[in-house]
Amino acid sequence: MKLKHLKVERFRGIRLLDWKVVGDTICLIGRGDSAKSTILDAIDLVFSPRWNPLFSDSDFFEGKCDEPLVITATIGELPAELLVEDKFGLYQRGWDGEAGLIDEPDDGHEIVLTVQLLVDNSLEPQWTVIADRYPQGKNITSRDRERLGVRRLGADVDRELSWGRGSAIAKFTEDLDNLGKAIAEAHRCARNTFAGACTPNLDEAARKAQKAAAELGVYPGSGADYKPGLDTKVISPGVGAICLHEGEIPLRSAGMGSRRLTALALQRSGVVKGTIALIDEIEHGLEPYRIRNLLRLLQCPPPKSTNRAEESQKSSLGQVITVTHSPVVVRELRADQIRVVHKGSDGSMKVLAGHSELQPLLRACPSAFLSRKIVVCEGRTEIGLLRALEDFWAARNDNFPPAYFGVEFVEGEGKNHGPKRSQKLAELFYEVAYVGDSDAPIDPDENTLSQLGVRVLLWTGQVSVEQRICLDLPWDSLQQVIDLAIEIQGNVTENAEQSVLSRVANILGWSGNSLSREIYKWLSNSFDEFTIRKAIGNAAKGNKSKKAKGWFKEIAAGQSLGHIVAKALPHIPDSGLAKRLKELEDWMYAR
Repeated sequence: MKLKHLKVERFRGIRLLDWKVVGDTICLIGRGDSAKSTILDAIDLVFSPRWNPLFSDSDFFEGKCDEPLVITATIGELPAELLVEDKFGLYQRGWDGEAGLIDEPDDGHEIVLTVQLLVDNSLEPQWTVIADRYPQGKNITSRDRERLGVRRLGADVDRELSWGRGSAIAKFTEDLDNLGKAIAEAHRCARNTFAGACTPNLDEAARKAQKAAAELGVYPGSGADYKPGLDTKVISPGVGAICLHEGEIPLRSAGMGSRRLTALALQRSGVVKGTIALIDEIEHGLEPYRIRNLLRLLQCPPPKSTNRAEESQKSSLGQVITVTHSPVVVRELRADQIRVVHKGSDGSMKVLAGHSELQPLLRACPSAFLSRKIVVCEGRTEIGLLRALEDFWAARNDNFPPAYFGVEFVEGEGKNHGPKRSQKLAELFYEVAYVGDSDAPIDPDENTLSQLGVRVLLWTGQVSVEQRICLDLPWDSLQQVIDLAIEIQGNVTENAEQSVLSRVANILGWSGNSLSREIYKWLSNSFDEFTIRKAIGNAAKGNKSKKAKGWFKEIAAGQSLGHIVAKALPHIPDSGLAKRLKELEDWMYAR
Protein backbone atom coordinates (compact mmCIF):
# COMPACT_ATOMS: atom_id res chain seq x y z
CA MET A 1 0.00 0.00 0.00
CA LYS A 2 1.07 3.58 -0.65
CA LEU A 3 -0.39 6.81 0.68
CA LYS A 4 -0.89 9.16 -2.27
CA HIS A 5 -2.64 12.18 -0.85
CA LEU A 6 -3.62 13.52 2.56
CA LYS A 7 -5.99 16.35 3.36
CA VAL A 8 -6.52 17.41 6.98
CA GLU A 9 -9.10 20.00 7.99
CA ARG A 10 -9.56 21.44 11.48
CA PHE A 11 -7.70 18.70 13.34
CA ARG A 12 -5.85 19.78 16.49
CA GLY A 13 -3.18 22.34 15.48
CA ILE A 14 -3.89 21.96 11.77
CA ARG A 15 -6.48 24.19 10.17
CA LEU A 16 -5.69 22.95 6.66
CA LEU A 17 -3.13 20.60 5.14
CA ASP A 18 -3.31 19.52 1.50
CA TRP A 19 -0.36 17.22 0.82
CA LYS A 20 0.50 15.18 -2.26
CA VAL A 21 2.56 12.33 -0.82
CA VAL A 22 5.47 11.10 -2.97
CA GLY A 23 8.09 8.55 -2.00
CA ASP A 24 8.59 5.26 -0.20
CA THR A 25 10.63 6.65 2.71
CA ILE A 26 9.46 10.02 4.01
CA CYS A 27 10.84 11.86 7.02
CA LEU A 28 8.95 14.87 8.36
CA ILE A 29 11.17 17.52 9.93
CA GLY A 30 10.87 21.14 10.98
CA ARG A 31 10.81 23.42 13.97
CA GLY A 32 9.12 22.43 17.21
CA ASP A 33 5.34 22.75 17.45
CA SER A 34 4.90 22.56 13.68
CA ALA A 35 2.38 19.69 14.05
CA LYS A 36 4.61 17.01 12.53
CA SER A 37 3.39 14.33 14.93
CA THR A 38 -0.18 15.50 14.36
CA ILE A 39 0.21 14.55 10.70
CA LEU A 40 1.14 11.01 11.75
CA ASP A 41 -1.84 10.94 14.13
CA ALA A 42 -4.13 11.99 11.28
CA ILE A 43 -2.89 9.16 9.05
CA ASP A 44 -3.17 6.71 11.93
CA LEU A 45 -6.75 7.71 12.71
CA VAL A 46 -8.13 7.77 9.18
CA PHE A 47 -6.96 4.16 8.70
CA SER A 48 -7.42 3.08 12.31
CA PRO A 49 -8.53 -0.55 12.77
CA ARG A 50 -10.14 0.47 16.07
CA TRP A 51 -13.88 0.99 15.92
CA ASN A 52 -14.09 3.38 18.88
CA PRO A 53 -11.12 5.77 19.24
CA LEU A 54 -12.00 8.51 21.69
CA PHE A 55 -12.30 12.13 20.55
CA SER A 56 -12.76 15.31 22.56
CA ASP A 57 -13.21 19.01 21.86
CA SER A 58 -9.42 19.43 22.07
CA ASP A 59 -9.09 17.40 18.86
CA PHE A 60 -10.74 20.25 16.94
CA PHE A 61 -8.74 23.19 15.65
CA GLU A 62 -8.70 25.88 18.37
CA GLY A 63 -11.13 23.67 20.34
CA LYS A 64 -14.04 24.81 18.15
CA CYS A 65 -16.36 21.95 17.25
CA ASP A 66 -19.01 23.99 15.40
CA GLU A 67 -17.50 22.60 12.20
CA PRO A 68 -16.44 18.95 11.84
CA LEU A 69 -12.84 17.83 11.69
CA VAL A 70 -12.20 15.96 8.46
CA ILE A 71 -9.25 13.74 7.48
CA THR A 72 -9.22 12.49 3.90
CA ALA A 73 -6.58 10.06 2.63
CA THR A 74 -6.10 8.50 -0.79
CA ILE A 75 -4.31 5.16 -0.88
CA GLY A 76 -3.02 2.97 -3.73
CA GLU A 77 -1.55 -0.49 -4.35
CA LEU A 78 -4.62 -1.95 -2.68
CA PRO A 79 -5.54 -5.56 -1.86
CA ALA A 80 -7.77 -7.01 -4.56
CA GLU A 81 -10.52 -8.06 -2.12
CA LEU A 82 -11.32 -4.42 -1.40
CA LEU A 83 -11.83 -3.57 -5.06
CA VAL A 84 -14.61 -6.02 -5.85
CA GLU A 85 -18.03 -4.56 -6.55
CA ASP A 86 -19.70 -5.59 -3.30
CA LYS A 87 -16.90 -3.89 -1.40
CA PHE A 88 -15.61 -0.62 -2.88
CA GLY A 89 -15.30 -1.42 -6.59
CA LEU A 90 -17.80 1.29 -7.50
CA TYR A 91 -15.75 3.86 -5.58
CA GLN A 92 -12.48 3.28 -7.42
CA ARG A 93 -10.65 6.43 -8.43
CA GLY A 94 -7.53 7.03 -10.52
CA TRP A 95 -4.15 8.46 -9.63
CA ASP A 96 -1.75 10.16 -12.02
CA GLY A 97 1.75 11.10 -10.91
CA GLU A 98 1.45 14.54 -12.51
CA ALA A 99 -2.26 15.36 -12.45
CA GLY A 100 -2.95 13.74 -9.11
CA LEU A 101 -6.41 12.44 -8.22
CA ILE A 102 -8.87 11.63 -11.05
CA ASP A 103 -12.37 10.71 -9.97
CA GLU A 104 -13.14 8.38 -12.90
CA PRO A 105 -10.04 6.35 -13.78
CA ASP A 106 -8.98 5.55 -17.33
CA ASP A 107 -6.59 2.93 -18.59
CA GLY A 108 -3.10 3.69 -17.36
CA HIS A 109 -4.24 5.30 -14.12
CA GLU A 110 -3.36 3.63 -10.86
CA ILE A 111 -6.46 2.50 -8.98
CA VAL A 112 -6.89 4.16 -5.59
CA LEU A 113 -9.50 4.55 -2.88
CA THR A 114 -10.20 7.66 -0.83
CA VAL A 115 -11.06 7.12 2.84
CA GLN A 116 -12.57 9.93 4.88
CA LEU A 117 -12.86 10.28 8.65
CA LEU A 118 -15.39 12.87 9.83
CA VAL A 119 -16.01 13.82 13.46
CA ASP A 120 -18.68 16.41 14.31
CA ASN A 121 -19.69 17.88 17.66
CA SER A 122 -21.26 14.56 18.69
CA LEU A 123 -17.64 13.28 18.86
CA GLU A 124 -18.72 10.11 17.03
CA PRO A 125 -16.25 9.15 14.26
CA GLN A 126 -17.60 8.21 10.83
CA TRP A 127 -15.41 6.42 8.26
CA THR A 128 -16.47 6.32 4.62
CA VAL A 129 -14.97 5.60 1.22
CA ILE A 130 -15.85 8.54 -1.01
CA ALA A 131 -15.78 9.60 -4.65
CA ASP A 132 -17.05 12.76 -6.30
CA ARG A 133 -19.64 10.78 -8.24
CA TYR A 134 -20.90 9.21 -4.99
CA PRO A 135 -20.62 12.08 -2.49
CA GLN A 136 -22.61 10.26 0.20
CA GLY A 137 -19.84 7.66 0.38
CA LYS A 138 -19.93 4.10 1.70
CA ASN A 139 -19.12 3.09 5.26
CA ILE A 140 -15.87 1.18 5.75
CA THR A 141 -15.60 -1.15 8.71
CA SER A 142 -12.68 -1.40 11.11
CA ARG A 143 -11.82 -4.81 9.64
CA ASP A 144 -11.60 -3.38 6.12
CA ARG A 145 -9.54 -0.45 7.38
CA GLU A 146 -7.15 -2.96 8.91
CA ARG A 147 -6.74 -4.55 5.46
CA LEU A 148 -5.39 -1.23 4.19
CA GLY A 149 -2.22 -2.05 6.11
CA VAL A 150 -1.33 1.10 8.04
CA ARG A 151 0.59 0.35 11.25
CA ARG A 152 1.97 2.63 13.97
CA LEU A 153 5.33 1.16 14.95
CA GLY A 154 7.06 1.65 18.29
CA ALA A 155 4.16 3.46 19.95
CA ASP A 156 3.57 1.10 22.91
CA VAL A 157 6.86 -0.70 23.44
CA ASP A 158 6.04 -2.71 26.59
CA ARG A 159 2.79 -3.99 25.13
CA GLU A 160 4.58 -5.30 22.04
CA LEU A 161 6.99 -7.27 24.26
CA SER A 162 4.20 -9.17 26.05
CA TRP A 163 1.82 -11.85 24.86
CA GLY A 164 -1.37 -9.87 24.46
CA ARG A 165 -4.09 -9.65 21.85
CA GLY A 166 -2.70 -7.94 18.77
CA SER A 167 0.84 -7.51 20.16
CA ALA A 168 3.88 -8.06 17.96
CA ILE A 169 5.21 -11.06 19.89
CA ALA A 170 1.75 -12.68 19.89
CA LYS A 171 1.82 -12.85 16.10
CA PHE A 172 4.68 -15.36 16.42
CA THR A 173 2.56 -17.61 18.66
CA GLU A 174 0.19 -20.22 17.24
CA ASP A 175 -2.02 -20.98 20.28
CA LEU A 176 -2.72 -18.28 22.84
CA ASP A 177 -5.80 -19.88 24.48
CA ASN A 178 -3.86 -22.39 26.57
CA LEU A 179 -1.62 -19.60 27.88
CA GLY A 180 -4.55 -17.97 29.67
CA LYS A 181 -5.36 -21.22 31.48
CA ALA A 182 -1.72 -21.67 32.46
CA ILE A 183 -1.56 -18.15 33.91
CA ALA A 184 -4.75 -18.69 35.92
CA GLU A 185 -3.29 -21.89 37.42
CA ALA A 186 -0.04 -20.07 38.20
CA HIS A 187 -2.02 -17.40 40.06
CA ARG A 188 -3.73 -20.08 42.18
CA CYS A 189 -0.35 -21.59 43.08
CA ALA A 190 1.01 -18.13 43.94
CA ARG A 191 -2.00 -17.45 46.19
CA ASN A 192 -1.56 -20.73 48.06
CA THR A 193 2.19 -20.16 48.45
CA PHE A 194 1.61 -16.66 49.81
CA ALA A 195 -0.98 -17.96 52.29
CA GLY A 196 1.61 -20.28 53.82
CA ALA A 197 4.27 -17.61 54.11
CA CYS A 198 5.23 -16.06 57.43
CA THR A 199 3.59 -12.65 57.45
CA PRO A 200 3.28 -11.57 61.15
CA ASN A 201 3.33 -7.85 60.35
CA LEU A 202 0.59 -8.25 57.76
CA ASP A 203 -1.45 -10.47 60.13
CA GLU A 204 -1.26 -7.82 62.84
CA ALA A 205 -2.25 -5.09 60.35
CA ALA A 206 -5.24 -7.21 59.25
CA ARG A 207 -6.41 -7.61 62.86
CA LYS A 208 -6.17 -3.86 63.44
CA ALA A 209 -8.10 -3.24 60.21
CA GLN A 210 -10.87 -5.62 61.34
CA LYS A 211 -11.11 -3.90 64.73
CA ALA A 212 -11.24 -0.43 63.14
CA ALA A 213 -13.96 -1.59 60.75
CA ALA A 214 -15.96 -3.07 63.60
CA GLU A 215 -16.01 0.27 65.36
CA LEU A 216 -17.94 1.58 62.36
CA GLY A 217 -20.24 -1.39 62.26
CA VAL A 218 -18.52 -3.41 59.56
CA TYR A 219 -18.13 -7.13 60.27
CA PRO A 220 -16.88 -10.01 58.06
CA GLY A 221 -19.95 -11.36 56.32
CA SER A 222 -18.62 -14.92 56.21
CA GLY A 223 -17.69 -14.96 59.88
CA ALA A 224 -14.01 -15.46 59.05
CA ASP A 225 -11.36 -13.06 60.32
CA TYR A 226 -9.50 -10.62 58.09
CA LYS A 227 -6.08 -11.83 56.90
CA PRO A 228 -3.57 -10.91 54.22
CA GLY A 229 -3.89 -12.72 50.89
CA LEU A 230 -2.75 -12.41 47.29
CA ASP A 231 -5.41 -10.81 45.11
CA THR A 232 -5.17 -12.53 41.73
CA LYS A 233 -7.28 -9.80 40.13
CA VAL A 234 -4.39 -7.36 40.51
CA ILE A 235 -2.53 -9.42 37.93
CA SER A 236 -5.00 -10.15 35.16
CA PRO A 237 -5.19 -13.81 34.13
CA GLY A 238 -5.08 -12.65 30.51
CA VAL A 239 -2.16 -13.50 28.29
CA GLY A 240 -0.74 -9.98 28.68
CA ALA A 241 0.81 -11.09 31.97
CA ILE A 242 3.54 -12.98 30.08
CA CYS A 243 6.36 -10.90 28.69
CA LEU A 244 9.76 -11.50 27.15
CA HIS A 245 12.59 -12.03 29.67
CA GLU A 246 16.34 -11.73 29.34
CA GLY A 247 17.35 -14.62 31.58
CA GLU A 248 15.39 -14.00 34.76
CA ILE A 249 14.93 -10.27 34.13
CA PRO A 250 11.88 -8.97 32.19
CA LEU A 251 12.93 -7.24 28.98
CA ARG A 252 10.71 -4.38 30.11
CA SER A 253 13.51 -3.54 32.56
CA ALA A 254 16.07 -3.08 29.78
CA GLY A 255 17.06 0.34 28.48
CA MET A 256 14.62 2.29 26.33
CA GLY A 257 16.77 1.86 23.21
CA SER A 258 16.99 -1.93 23.50
CA ARG A 259 13.28 -2.28 24.27
CA ARG A 260 12.28 -0.03 21.40
CA LEU A 261 14.53 -1.76 18.88
CA THR A 262 13.26 -5.18 19.95
CA ALA A 263 9.66 -4.05 19.59
CA LEU A 264 10.38 -2.51 16.18
CA ALA A 265 12.11 -5.70 15.07
CA LEU A 266 9.10 -7.80 16.09
CA GLN A 267 6.67 -5.42 14.42
CA ARG A 268 8.76 -5.22 11.24
CA SER A 269 9.02 -9.01 11.01
CA GLY A 270 5.30 -9.43 11.59
CA VAL A 271 3.97 -7.09 8.92
CA VAL A 272 2.87 -8.27 5.52
CA LYS A 273 4.05 -6.96 2.18
CA GLY A 274 3.11 -3.39 1.46
CA THR A 275 2.40 -2.20 5.03
CA ILE A 276 2.58 1.56 5.58
CA ALA A 277 4.66 2.10 8.72
CA LEU A 278 4.25 5.24 10.84
CA ILE A 279 7.06 5.96 13.31
CA ASP A 280 7.13 9.01 15.58
CA GLU A 281 10.53 10.22 16.85
CA ILE A 282 12.41 7.32 15.31
CA GLU A 283 15.56 8.32 17.22
CA HIS A 284 14.00 8.10 20.70
CA GLY A 285 16.32 6.24 23.09
CA LEU A 286 18.79 5.24 20.38
CA GLU A 287 22.49 5.95 19.95
CA PRO A 288 23.63 7.31 16.56
CA TYR A 289 25.00 3.94 15.37
CA ARG A 290 21.68 2.28 16.19
CA ILE A 291 19.79 5.03 14.38
CA ARG A 292 21.88 4.53 11.25
CA ASN A 293 21.31 0.78 11.26
CA LEU A 294 17.58 1.12 11.91
CA LEU A 295 17.17 3.54 9.00
CA ARG A 296 19.06 1.17 6.73
CA LEU A 297 16.91 -1.81 7.70
CA LEU A 298 13.61 0.02 7.43
CA GLN A 299 14.41 0.71 3.79
CA CYS A 300 15.33 -2.94 3.05
CA PRO A 301 13.38 -6.22 3.03
CA PRO A 302 13.65 -8.27 6.25
CA PRO A 303 15.98 -11.27 6.24
CA LYS A 304 14.78 -14.14 4.08
CA SER A 305 12.81 -16.83 5.84
CA THR A 306 13.60 -20.50 5.47
CA ASN A 307 9.88 -21.08 5.01
CA ARG A 308 8.96 -20.28 1.39
CA ALA A 309 5.29 -19.75 2.14
CA GLU A 310 6.20 -17.38 4.96
CA GLU A 311 8.76 -15.60 2.78
CA SER A 312 6.15 -14.93 0.11
CA GLN A 313 3.97 -13.21 2.70
CA LYS A 314 6.66 -11.13 4.41
CA SER A 315 8.59 -8.64 2.41
CA SER A 316 9.58 -5.00 2.47
CA LEU A 317 7.40 -2.26 3.88
CA GLY A 318 5.38 -0.47 1.24
CA GLN A 319 6.04 2.96 2.73
CA VAL A 320 7.69 4.42 5.82
CA ILE A 321 6.58 7.81 7.15
CA THR A 322 8.50 9.02 10.17
CA VAL A 323 9.04 12.16 12.24
CA THR A 324 12.36 13.22 13.73
CA HIS A 325 13.94 15.95 15.84
CA SER A 326 17.42 14.47 15.49
CA PRO A 327 20.19 15.85 13.24
CA VAL A 328 21.62 12.30 13.14
CA VAL A 329 18.52 11.07 11.32
CA VAL A 330 18.51 14.06 8.96
CA ARG A 331 22.16 13.52 8.08
CA GLU A 332 21.64 9.83 7.29
CA LEU A 333 18.77 10.33 4.85
CA ARG A 334 18.78 11.43 1.24
CA ALA A 335 17.57 14.92 0.49
CA ASP A 336 14.65 13.58 -1.57
CA GLN A 337 13.41 11.66 1.50
CA ILE A 338 13.15 14.82 3.61
CA ARG A 339 9.89 16.76 3.93
CA VAL A 340 10.04 20.12 5.68
CA VAL A 341 6.87 20.93 7.60
CA HIS A 342 5.88 24.56 8.12
CA LYS A 343 2.81 25.83 9.93
CA GLY A 344 1.51 29.33 9.40
CA SER A 345 0.11 31.49 12.17
CA ASP A 346 -3.39 30.72 10.85
CA GLY A 347 -2.89 26.95 11.15
CA SER A 348 -2.34 26.36 7.44
CA MET A 349 0.34 23.76 6.71
CA LYS A 350 2.96 23.26 4.03
CA VAL A 351 4.97 20.08 3.48
CA LEU A 352 7.88 20.88 1.18
CA ALA A 353 10.00 18.27 -0.55
CA GLY A 354 13.77 18.30 -0.35
CA HIS A 355 15.94 18.40 -3.47
CA SER A 356 19.20 16.73 -4.38
CA GLU A 357 20.92 20.14 -4.34
CA LEU A 358 20.39 20.19 -0.58
CA GLN A 359 22.36 16.98 0.02
CA PRO A 360 25.64 18.74 0.91
CA LEU A 361 23.75 20.98 3.33
CA LEU A 362 22.08 17.99 4.99
CA ARG A 363 25.49 16.44 5.57
CA ALA A 364 27.23 19.65 6.66
CA CYS A 365 24.63 21.19 8.99
CA PRO A 366 21.59 18.96 9.57
CA SER A 367 20.61 20.92 12.68
CA ALA A 368 19.69 23.85 10.44
CA PHE A 369 16.66 21.94 9.18
CA LEU A 370 15.31 21.59 12.70
CA SER A 371 15.41 25.30 13.52
CA ARG A 372 13.07 28.23 13.29
CA LYS A 373 15.60 30.89 12.34
CA ILE A 374 18.90 30.08 10.67
CA VAL A 375 21.96 32.32 10.66
CA VAL A 376 24.24 31.13 7.86
CA CYS A 377 27.76 32.22 8.75
CA GLU A 378 30.27 32.54 5.95
CA GLY A 379 32.97 30.76 7.93
CA ARG A 380 34.03 29.37 11.26
CA THR A 381 35.26 32.72 12.54
CA GLU A 382 31.74 34.11 12.32
CA ILE A 383 30.28 31.04 14.03
CA GLY A 384 32.69 31.43 16.95
CA LEU A 385 32.07 35.17 17.13
CA LEU A 386 28.29 34.79 17.29
CA ARG A 387 28.42 31.98 19.82
CA ALA A 388 30.56 34.16 22.09
CA LEU A 389 27.94 36.91 21.85
CA GLU A 390 25.03 34.75 23.01
CA ASP A 391 25.46 35.69 26.68
CA PHE A 392 25.88 39.34 25.70
CA TRP A 393 22.61 39.28 23.74
CA ALA A 394 20.80 37.35 26.46
CA ALA A 395 21.75 39.97 29.06
CA ARG A 396 20.13 42.63 26.85
CA ASN A 397 16.97 40.58 26.24
CA ASP A 398 15.58 39.47 29.62
CA ASN A 399 18.18 36.67 29.86
CA PHE A 400 16.77 34.87 26.82
CA PRO A 401 19.53 33.52 24.53
CA PRO A 402 18.93 33.38 20.76
CA ALA A 403 18.27 29.63 21.04
CA TYR A 404 15.10 30.45 22.98
CA PHE A 405 13.71 31.88 19.74
CA GLY A 406 14.78 28.87 17.69
CA VAL A 407 17.95 30.42 16.28
CA GLU A 408 20.69 28.14 14.95
CA PHE A 409 24.12 29.26 13.72
CA VAL A 410 25.39 27.15 10.82
CA GLU A 411 28.56 27.22 8.77
CA GLY A 412 28.28 28.35 5.17
CA GLU A 413 31.72 26.99 4.22
CA GLY A 414 32.86 30.18 2.53
CA LYS A 415 31.27 32.64 0.17
CA ASN A 416 31.20 30.02 -2.58
CA HIS A 417 28.64 27.97 -0.64
CA GLY A 418 27.14 30.15 2.11
CA PRO A 419 24.95 32.39 -0.09
CA LYS A 420 23.68 29.38 -2.08
CA ARG A 421 22.80 27.55 1.12
CA SER A 422 20.94 30.62 2.33
CA GLN A 423 18.99 30.65 -0.91
CA LYS A 424 18.00 26.97 -0.70
CA LEU A 425 16.90 27.31 2.92
CA ALA A 426 14.82 30.37 2.10
CA GLU A 427 13.13 28.46 -0.73
CA LEU A 428 12.00 25.97 1.93
CA PHE A 429 10.36 28.86 3.82
CA TYR A 430 12.92 29.03 6.61
CA GLU A 431 13.70 32.42 8.14
CA VAL A 432 17.32 32.98 7.10
CA ALA A 433 20.02 35.57 7.72
CA TYR A 434 23.40 35.48 5.99
CA VAL A 435 26.42 36.98 7.78
CA GLY A 436 29.54 37.34 5.70
CA ASP A 437 32.49 39.37 4.49
CA SER A 438 32.11 42.21 2.01
CA ASP A 439 35.63 42.00 0.54
CA ALA A 440 34.40 40.07 -2.54
CA PRO A 441 31.07 39.67 -4.38
CA ILE A 442 28.67 36.94 -3.26
CA ASP A 443 26.60 34.66 -5.50
CA PRO A 444 23.62 34.87 -5.45
CA ASP A 445 24.01 38.58 -4.90
CA GLU A 446 22.53 40.55 -2.04
CA ASN A 447 19.50 41.73 -4.03
CA THR A 448 18.54 38.19 -5.12
CA LEU A 449 18.80 36.87 -1.58
CA SER A 450 16.83 39.80 -0.19
CA GLN A 451 13.98 39.14 -2.64
CA LEU A 452 13.76 35.60 -1.25
CA GLY A 453 13.45 37.01 2.26
CA VAL A 454 17.05 36.42 3.37
CA ARG A 455 18.39 39.10 5.71
CA VAL A 456 21.86 39.81 4.29
CA LEU A 457 24.36 41.29 6.75
CA LEU A 458 27.75 42.06 5.19
CA TRP A 459 30.43 43.96 7.09
CA THR A 460 30.59 47.58 5.99
CA GLY A 461 33.61 48.84 4.08
CA GLN A 462 34.42 45.87 1.78
CA VAL A 463 36.30 44.04 4.53
CA SER A 464 36.44 40.66 6.24
CA VAL A 465 35.17 40.07 9.76
CA GLU A 466 38.73 40.19 11.16
CA GLN A 467 39.42 43.49 9.43
CA ARG A 468 36.14 45.02 10.64
CA ILE A 469 36.87 43.99 14.22
CA CYS A 470 40.39 45.41 14.16
CA LEU A 471 39.21 48.68 12.63
CA ASP A 472 36.49 49.21 15.25
CA LEU A 473 37.71 47.83 18.58
CA PRO A 474 39.00 50.21 21.25
CA TRP A 475 42.80 50.45 21.38
CA ASP A 476 43.09 48.37 24.56
CA SER A 477 40.92 45.64 23.02
CA LEU A 478 43.11 45.63 19.92
CA GLN A 479 46.08 44.81 22.16
CA GLN A 480 44.06 41.83 23.43
CA VAL A 481 43.64 40.64 19.83
CA ILE A 482 47.43 40.55 19.40
CA ASP A 483 47.86 38.73 22.72
CA LEU A 484 45.18 36.20 21.74
CA ALA A 485 46.80 35.60 18.35
CA ILE A 486 50.13 34.89 20.04
CA GLU A 487 48.42 32.49 22.46
CA ILE A 488 46.68 30.62 19.63
CA GLN A 489 49.81 30.47 17.48
CA GLY A 490 51.63 29.02 20.47
CA ASN A 491 49.73 25.80 19.80
CA VAL A 492 51.21 25.45 16.31
CA THR A 493 54.66 27.04 16.44
CA GLU A 494 57.46 27.50 18.98
CA ASN A 495 58.09 31.15 18.11
CA ALA A 496 54.48 32.29 18.30
CA GLU A 497 55.22 35.90 19.24
CA GLN A 498 57.75 36.30 16.45
CA SER A 499 55.37 34.66 13.96
CA VAL A 500 52.53 37.07 14.79
CA LEU A 501 54.61 40.24 15.00
CA SER A 502 56.67 39.53 11.89
CA ARG A 503 53.51 39.03 9.84
CA VAL A 504 52.25 42.46 10.92
CA ALA A 505 55.69 43.98 10.32
CA ASN A 506 55.77 42.65 6.76
CA ILE A 507 52.35 44.15 6.03
CA LEU A 508 53.47 47.47 7.54
CA GLY A 509 56.66 47.34 5.49
CA TRP A 510 58.71 47.67 8.67
CA SER A 511 62.38 46.79 8.15
CA GLY A 512 63.76 47.88 11.51
CA ASN A 513 64.12 45.93 14.72
CA SER A 514 61.43 43.47 15.73
CA LEU A 515 58.16 45.10 16.65
CA SER A 516 57.36 45.31 20.32
CA ARG A 517 54.46 43.22 21.62
CA GLU A 518 52.90 46.42 23.02
CA ILE A 519 51.17 48.01 20.03
CA TYR A 520 51.16 51.54 21.51
CA LYS A 521 54.93 51.56 20.94
CA TRP A 522 54.34 51.14 17.21
CA LEU A 523 53.03 54.67 17.08
CA SER A 524 56.57 55.92 17.72
CA ASN A 525 57.71 54.07 14.57
CA SER A 526 55.96 56.63 12.37
CA PHE A 527 52.80 54.51 11.95
CA ASP A 528 49.43 56.14 12.62
CA GLU A 529 46.62 54.33 14.40
CA PHE A 530 44.56 53.63 11.26
CA THR A 531 47.55 52.07 9.49
CA ILE A 532 48.26 49.86 12.49
CA ARG A 533 44.63 48.76 12.74
CA LYS A 534 44.51 47.97 9.04
CA ALA A 535 47.76 45.96 9.20
CA ILE A 536 46.59 43.90 12.18
CA GLY A 537 43.28 43.20 10.42
CA ASN A 538 45.05 42.08 7.24
CA ALA A 539 47.40 39.85 9.24
CA ALA A 540 44.48 38.32 11.18
CA LYS A 541 42.60 37.62 7.95
CA GLY A 542 45.52 35.75 6.37
CA ASN A 543 46.43 35.37 2.71
CA LYS A 544 45.48 32.24 0.81
CA SER A 545 47.76 33.00 -2.13
CA LYS A 546 50.74 33.18 0.23
CA LYS A 547 49.48 30.19 2.25
CA ALA A 548 49.25 32.37 5.33
CA LYS A 549 46.31 31.04 7.33
CA GLY A 550 44.25 33.50 9.33
CA TRP A 551 44.67 33.56 13.08
CA PHE A 552 41.01 32.94 13.97
CA LYS A 553 39.78 30.52 11.29
CA GLU A 554 38.59 27.86 13.74
CA ILE A 555 35.38 28.05 15.77
CA ALA A 556 37.19 27.97 19.14
CA ALA A 557 39.56 30.76 18.05
CA GLY A 558 36.65 32.80 16.70
CA GLN A 559 34.85 32.31 20.00
CA SER A 560 37.84 33.60 21.96
CA LEU A 561 37.95 36.62 19.65
CA GLY A 562 34.21 37.05 20.21
CA HIS A 563 34.68 37.36 23.97
CA ILE A 564 36.94 40.35 23.37
CA VAL A 565 34.32 41.85 21.06
CA ALA A 566 31.51 41.28 23.57
CA LYS A 567 33.31 43.28 26.25
CA ALA A 568 34.05 46.10 23.81
CA LEU A 569 30.66 46.52 22.12
CA PRO A 570 29.07 48.75 24.79
CA HIS A 571 31.91 51.25 24.23
CA ILE A 572 31.60 51.40 20.41
CA PRO A 573 27.82 51.57 19.72
CA ASP A 574 28.24 53.73 16.60
CA SER A 575 30.86 51.53 14.90
CA GLY A 576 30.12 49.51 11.77
CA LEU A 577 30.75 46.33 13.72
CA ALA A 578 28.29 47.18 16.50
CA LYS A 579 25.60 48.37 14.08
CA ARG A 580 25.72 45.16 12.02
CA LEU A 581 25.59 43.01 15.12
CA LYS A 582 22.66 45.04 16.43
CA GLU A 583 20.82 44.43 13.14
CA LEU A 584 21.39 40.71 13.58
CA GLU A 585 20.23 40.87 17.19
CA ASP A 586 17.01 42.66 16.22
CA TRP A 587 16.33 40.05 13.50
CA MET A 588 16.94 37.09 15.84
CA TYR A 589 14.75 38.45 18.63
CA ALA A 590 11.90 39.60 16.41
CA ARG A 591 8.70 37.75 17.23
